[in-house]
Amino acid sequence: MCLRRCMAYAVGLSMLLGSGLVGLQAAQFAAQQLTKVRDRTLLYVGVPMKKGNTEARIPAGIYVFDVNDGFAFVKRIPTFDYPAWEDPMFSDQVIGIEASPATGKLIMSTFRGVHAFDLVHEKLAWSKTYPNNVTSDQFAISPDGKTIYAPDGYANATHGDRWHVIDVETGNVITEVNTPKTNGGHNTVWAPDGSKVFMAGVLSPYISVADAKTNKVIGTVGPFGGEDYPIYGLPGQRDGGVRPFTTNGHGTLLFVNVNGLWGFEVGDVATGKIVHRVDLGPYTRQMINCEGLPNHGIAMTPDEKELWLTDDINGSLRVFDSTVMPPKQKATVLMPRHADSNFVWPCWVTIGLDGKYVYPSTGDVIDAATKKVVASLKDDAGHYVRSEKMIEVQWSDGKMVRASDRFGRGMVGVSNKNTSQQQ
Repeated sequence: MCLRRCMAYAVGLSMLLGSGLVGLQAAQFAAQQLTKVRDRTLLYVGVPMKKGNTEARIPAGIYVFDVNDGFAFVKRIPTFDYPAWEDPMFSDQVIGIEASPATGKLIMSTFRGVHAFDLVHEKLAWSKTYPNNVTSDQFAISPDGKTIYAPDGYANATHGDRWHVIDVETGNVITEVNTPKTNGGHNTVWAPDGSKVFMAGVLSPYISVADAKTNKVIGTVGPFGGEDYPIYGLPGQRDGGVRPFTTNGHGTLLFVNVNGLWGFEVGDVATGKIVHRVDLGPYTRQMINCEGLPNHGIAMTPDEKELWLTDDINGSLRVFDSTVMPPKQKATVLMPRHADSNFVWPCWVTIGLDGKYVYPSTGDVIDAATKKVVASLKDDAGHYVRSEKMIEVQWSDGKMVRASDRFGRGMVGVSNKNTSQQQ
């Protein structure tokens, strides 16, 4: 925590002054210690989440943890002030979260719009809703950190096939992108090389592909899925509807969770076809614990050597070797059985900067190299902090330098000169 580092700095400075080393030496020492405090990698976690803290009921906010200090709790940044009679876990939830080092902002989408927070001063910069929009769903930010693609959301029956292109600095709409073959807009992934934006909906088996320069749809990938039958009582949501997905650095392959499949499919962006299907076997609805399907989360390590897949039937993460096609399973990581064991099911997974840590929505932290759980996120009262919405942010000299992406994308071949979402 900052307290530990600042105390160490104070003690060290006192020893230095006591030894008679003052003046320039003391100033240099102080500057070195201050730089250590300022250069930090922090994990930002958006709350509330419907699957998160139904027993602890921790307050809404952005919870901050120090990655380099054993994931010690740093603080809670207040976000929205709800009246006492309102339960935001039902009325308003954090849906998407990303960061823009170019502007110093953290962006969150909720049931009530899109919101930008100035992370340097930790205050709300802007909050927007958009025309004919019920809710803005899971969005993506361009690699230069200046533009957002945000879907209207699958709750919007009229405009569920529309994405808003938004200016990060102001929150104003630049244009709109219609996706005739993708309905129920839900997840958005920007190719790390900046060339394409992938738009997926839970009511469609197709992912639409937009040219990031022209903001025009240039193709689709699909259809994903197999047999066509209603999913968990929703007549419009059917097998093949695209759920969480990710991509490689150049945006040439898509790794996709789909309704009706325990496993994932691989789509080729150039041909628009499904090239691989990894099927983990049959299942029944009674076996499902998250989001109506057996796995709701897939992420690729920055070096593109591994895929991490949630297993919401067994309460684990499955690790696949993605250097071969189709990817082959190589390991399984079982989620810890905490005292409040209702929350062992990983309903999402993301990967931090440089691929060192893996973050399932259970609030546990996994060392990607050893495949061991090394920490669990807790607030200052000892409550577990669980959420599907978290990202790492690297700071240097008080400025945001890099941020991870919530969808855990591959980064091979991508220049580190970009200022946003570079891992």
